[in-house]
Amino acid sequence: MYSLKLSLQDEDLGRLKIIGELWGIELPEGRASKALPQLLEAMLTPSLLLEIVSSLPPGASYALNELLGKNRRVPFADFNREYGPIREMGPGRRDREKPWRSAVSPLEELWYRGLVARTFLAGKRGHVEYIVIPEDLANLLPFSPTTGSPPGAPAAAPARPIERSQNLIEDLVTLLAYLRIHPAATIDAAYEQLVPFVTQPEAIPFLIALLLEEHVLQSSPLRVDPEQVKAFLDLPGAEIQRRLVRAWRTSTNWNDLAHVPGLAYPEDDWPNDPILSREGALSAIMSIPRGTWWELQSLIASVKEDKPSFQRPAGDFDSWYIRRQGTDQFLRGFIHWDNVEGELLRFILAGPLYWLGLIEISGDDQSEKGFAAFSLLDSAGMLDETEPIAADDPQPNSAIIKSSGEIVAPIGMQPHTRYQLARCARWESFDRRGYRYQLTPASLQAASEQGLETHHLLAILTMAGDAPLPPALSHAVKRWALQGQEAGMEHVLIVRVSRSEILDELRKNKATSRYILERLGPTTAIVHENAWPKFIKAAAENRILIEPPQKKENST
Repeated sequence: MYSLKLSLQDEDLGRLKIIGELWGIELPEGRASKALPQLLEAMLTPSLLLEIVSSLPPGASYALNELLGKNRRVPFADFNREYGPIREMGPGRRDREKPWRSAVSPLEELWYRGLVARTFLAGKRGHVEYIVIPEDLANLLPFSPTTGSPPGAPAAAPARPIERSQNLIEDLVTLLAYLRIHPAATIDAAYEQLVPFVTQPEAIPFLIALLLEEHVLQSSPLRVDPEQVKAFLDLPGAEIQRRLVRAWRTSTNWNDLAHVPGLAYPEDDWPNDPILSREGALSAIMSIPRGTWWELQSLIASVKEDKPSFQRPAGDFDSWYIRRQGTDQFLRGFIHWDNVEGELLRFILAGPLYWLGLIEISGDDQSEKGFAAFSLLDSAGMLDETEPIAADDPQPNSAIIKSSGEIVAPIGMQPHTRYQLARCARWESFDRRGYRYQLTPASLQAASEQGLETHHLLAILTMAGDAPLPPALSHAVKRWALQGQEAGMEHVLIVRVSRSEILDELRKNKATSRYILERLGPTTAIVHENAWPKFIKAAAENRILIEPPQKKENST
């Protein structure tokens, strides 16, 4: 227990006599060790303590009450910023200038009365200096609890349509199918290829990080764990969502601060504790009532006022060398709180919480950052491990499978079933109605190389469809298994000449024949599609002018 005695036992006699003067206690001369017992006895007398506290100036009284309400301890840097300063001076200067008789701040009022002390306490990131109320003294102090209102203020219901993220699992299935087909793909390659097929491409690195935490993906190289992915995608949708939420809450590999747009740190060696930063932000966000629209800017302003060092235990805003991306400007000092902590709060809302389907946001054309208000959904209860998971709605959606090999997989299809479909078909397009795939010899070959045999393919197609598999398609798949690819199409250019003698001359000349792939008839031949400029140039140098192909017109 950090007691009043412990807080004063190393103080010089001059400091003890200052406290005695302000409390109306006359202490004996001599050594501090002889004066201390008398001072402690008086300070721990309830009636005298109440008299001293009641006579405090309003600012000091408010500061003391705030400190009592915050578990009697606050990082010194935070408390000094809000209620200081406290002028640092040695005993000689202190005794000459007598600062206790003209205190410049609420903190000095409390300090010179001995009501608060400074000490170092162990925390997650080492020892941090705190301002504290000694426990035996605090137990005697009256506390007036303030109303525990959430940080910030409610917002009006949005006038424009609400943007709601409902496709977490859909994007997750698409990502896993892609990585199953393309093992060892880089995150950048996955992002580039998946953009047309996902609703939130910016969340791809985030999903990869969480799937690595869940061991559904393996790293070095990046690839799917076949056994883990089946067990994971067979879970109810709400349980998949909760697993991802839990993975984010506990991840040390995903650092939200490192992904805030516009911030950079030397060699990406970020100084913060990812979990501490995340939990500090969530402690404010989770206190907001669900279903209520809340002003983003008022939340940020409130956290800045009441808990500015939520990710910096020591309240130190000078030692982190975060800078603006692409510049040499360092964002050091409390003056840059909005650029670092403020942007972190914004990112956690617009990024992870939105991607995970825990909040909805309202657009605002006048907002530089894209949204002005947010509302916690009922699913935000997943942030609290003790809340039960709401039951999933049934997923009756089946794919439409046509005899042509075209497949339409609707939104909301059972995750593992669509994952299997996506593994064995060519990806065509994606829109609000669903995913369009096409069975081709190449896609069937790719599925075979993943270990899917013909009877597996037919079973997947039968299970996924809303009707019996078309006989023609079933026969085509079996025929491919026996014969392989029997036909194919390709993009080529056809050159036509007016007389067969001209084509004979082009084929005999070494400069032009190298670009001719195949003669189709007396006056026609196939030319390399991408080599026609060189072909035309070589022909011109041999006194034959050829009209280039017409440019394709853009369709509207």
